[in-house]
Amino acid sequence: MALALLTIMVMQCPRPFYVQAEEAPISMVGSSLRLGDGIEVSFFFHPGQSLMESHDGATIEFSLNGAVSETVTVEELLTQEASSIGAGVYEAIYHVPAKNMSSLITWKLIYPDGRIYQAANQTAYTVRSYLEYIQAHGGEKAYSSSVNIAKRMMIYGGKAQNYFGQDLTSMTDASLTAADRDLSDVTAASLSSFGDPVISSSGISDRAIYYGVSLLLRDRVGVRAYFSFPQGTEGISVRDADLGTDLPITMVGNLGYVTLSDISFSRLGENRHIEVSLNARADGSSDGYLTLSVSPLQYCYKGISSGAGGTGLTDLLRALYKTYQASNLYAKSTEIKNPVYGSEGIDVSHWQGSINWSTVAQSKKFALMKIGGRGQSSGTLYMDDYFVSNMRNAKQAGVMTGAYFYSIAKTPAMAREEAAYAIRQLDAVGGCDLPLYMDVEDAGMAGLSTQERDAVVLAFCNYVIEHSNYRVGVYANFNWLTTKLSPLTYPNWVSIWIARYAPSVNYKGKNYPGHYDMWQYASDGSVAGVAGRVDTDRSYWRD
Repeated sequence: MALALLTIMVMQCPRPFYVQAEEAPISMVGSSLRLGDGIEVSFFFHPGQSLMESHDGATIEFSLNGAVSETVTVEELLTQEASSIGAGVYEAIYHVPAKNMSSLITWKLIYPDGRIYQAANQTAYTVRSYLEYIQAHGGEKAYSSSVNIAKRMMIYGGKAQNYFGQDLTSMTDASLTAADRDLSDVTAASLSSFGDPVISSSGISDRAIYYGVSLLLRDRVGVRAYFSFPQGTEGISVRDADLGTDLPITMVGNLGYVTLSDISFSRLGENRHIEVSLNARADGSSDGYLTLSVSPLQYCYKGISSGAGGTGLTDLLRALYKTYQASNLYAKSTEIKNPVYGSEGIDVSHWQGSINWSTVAQSKKFALMKIGGRGQSSGTLYMDDYFVSNMRNAKQAGVMTGAYFYSIAKTPAMAREEAAYAIRQLDAVGGCDLPLYMDVEDAGMAGLSTQERDAVVLAFCNYVIEHSNYRVGVYANFNWLTTKLSPLTYPNWVSIWIARYAPSVNYKGKNYPGHYDMWQYASDGSVAGVAGRVDTDRSYWRD
């Protein structure tokens, strides 16, 4: 309606006329990409005094590649004050379809009389540019947890562009390597747990028939469900059974469809329930019902299994699944409640055997679990026998978790292989709260130069940052950290876990000159719930 009105007003003038004012009626003071839920950009506006005093009917119009795609009234804008940014700053959230991550976003202010204000030096924004910025600054602590979700969104955007034929000369994933864009590890087996939609029916199985589903790939994801009805069927009503709200149904002949919109990336695997009934009555009764249980990842499973849509669709669905995985990990990383400064914990492996974690939780707040290592003679990567049970049972007891991998890597390539293995094992148990540490103490690494050892450590750490949402760090004893490694040259996002069995890290004139987040202060601790001796630690980790 607003667009039609604007068209009429422009037609009444030979050409649009632009506001000329000494004070800009509105200025855009910042923007940011909202990660995790969908493809949304926050624009932060500061309205001038004149607009604050008189804004009835004024709108902000957003365009993609010059085509109007979304509007927000100034009245609506002024209800969204972004006080954390600054006084008098207001947030407008702009929604970008998956295929348009490389499209240019511009904005202008439209007055009700047809006047237009557009900043003369306005920058054109793209989601792609935000994602590339995160990739380029992934080594900084502020962005380290965002690298993986940003990369997955770039690949998803590129596959959407390819499938829909949008902006093919400016691909969202152009800056990524072929290895980054490789999705061959996502197979039908990867999504088999999501299965097929489930249909149940009572009383109307011959009058309401499930027909199929399709996906809508906008800023978030939508599911469109189709049902067929005999000609002349009346009294059709549909509701979202999870929210208890009515869903409008669109009929085309004897085929009707309803849409579940705004499903965030992290919730693509959750089943949603649509209930179709005929002749529903005020007392809650009806002639019968059909209930459909469906999720977007069921569609992905079906599409990848059949391959019926061709390579373009299969790759797009694979990329969507990867984005779902990354979004879940990102959500966990932003919800983490880290141990308070100075809290006590332990680190454990198969040497401690079976642990009573409910008892441990009474005295220790966190635990770091051994994931595994690499065989000295075989070179084969292995998982610690108690890793899975320790992670599962510690979490159930409310103990915060971290992890470590015992490394014997002598080259950066070996370190990256170990990091990839550690990430896979952590993903399989739902991740951890504290960092993933590379345990560096093996005598085999002693033959390397300090420069070579540093290269191995940073290869491990960089791989974790680039391929997951886990924090990462290195474990070593005081001697290694001060004579065999150069931790003071590492990026500040590399967490240091230092082992020194003394009353303090700095003891008898031998001081560690750098910052550390974890201190392993004993190897012979006695902790209720653990049989025998156990390493004890103190956390200085601050998120």
